[in-house]
Order: sequence, then C-alpha cells, then structure tokens
Amino acid sequence: QLGTPFDPQPEYTFDPVSDYYVTELPLAGVSGIIGIGGMFSQTGPVTVGFEADMAAGNIESERVVEDTTPCIIDGDDDGCIAAIDWVATGRVIVGYESARLTPYATAGIAFADASGSADRPACGSGDACGFDEVLTGWTAGLGVRYAVSDQWSLKADVLYFDLGELEFDSEFVTGDFVFSELRLGVAYKY
Repeated sequence: QLGTPFDPQPEYTFDPVSDYYVTELPLAGVSGIIGIGGMFSQTGPVTVGFEADMAAGNIESERVVEDTTPCIIDGDDDGCIAAIDWVATGRVIVGYESARLTPYATAGIAFADASGSADRPACGSGDACGFDEVLTGWTAGLGVRYAVSDQWSLKADVLYFDLGELEFDSEFVTGDFVFSELRLGVAYKY
C-alpha cells in the first residue's frame, strides 16, 4: 500500500490555557506500507479479522512560520516543523462481505516515531524546543476491499490517528499529534 496524510494535522500550542495561539502543521509526503492480517471469524456475511502494518516514508511538514507564537520567527532553526519516520498499527477489522466487495470498519493501537520543534522565543530559552520520541495512541477508520481474483484484491483505507499530547522540552509549548491518512494498495490472500 501507499499512504498520504491529510486533515486534521498536528497542532502546536503556546500558552496551553488559550486556544488562540494554536498553529497547525500540515503534513505531506508518501509512505510505503507493508502489513499482514487475516480473518478469524465469519458469521454469514459479517467478517472479523486482524491487521498489523508498518508505514515508513517521507512524511513531514514544511517549516511553518505563522503570525502567532510558537511559530513566528523565520530562520534556519525557528518556525515550526513536524515529521513522522514510521507508523505501526495493530487493528481489529469488522467487515460485511458481499460478492467481491467488502466494506469494513477498523480500530486499534498505533505507534509512531515522530519529531518536531517550535521556535526559540516560544520555548523560553536560547534554543529551539522540540520532541523526538515514539508516540503511542489509537487509530480508527473505514476501508473497502475488492477481490479481483481468489488471491488478489484492491484495497483502500482512510484512517484517523490520535497519538496524544506532545512532550516539548518547554513549559510554554504543548501540542497534539493527530492526522488522517489515505491508503491505497493491493492485498494477497494465501
């Protein structure tokens, strides 16, 4: 599969008491996804299965410079940036099999190696503040699989990820790492 992020996007907040100082960091790029899964129950047309996958690629924001803190200074180490090196999920899938078409809902746990930074004045020091850690959260979404043969199928997923609150090394800057991803690909049934 191949994936690309879309709204909503990660947000950095200056002064967590107010939503006024919130800056969104639009992620862009493409990731390659490999996964394994299977069906472990079927009652009539209703199927229940599991899927585990890992996505890696070039998913990051441009350096964001806004007219609000924490991303107000334009410079090499200032502004704000966010990036994802990899994302892994373990999800339950509940589908409705109808001839060759199987729409489904999915939800489970998500892990991501993410990093980012805000600019120096917002951080309260002479250095930019940031994070670089493996985040743990959840994912949920919808998908559809179309069987083109007994072994091969085309699939599409839309997943929402909530990887929780960010731990900047500053008392003034916080953030939430959320995003959605569109995934398109093929699956082989053996």
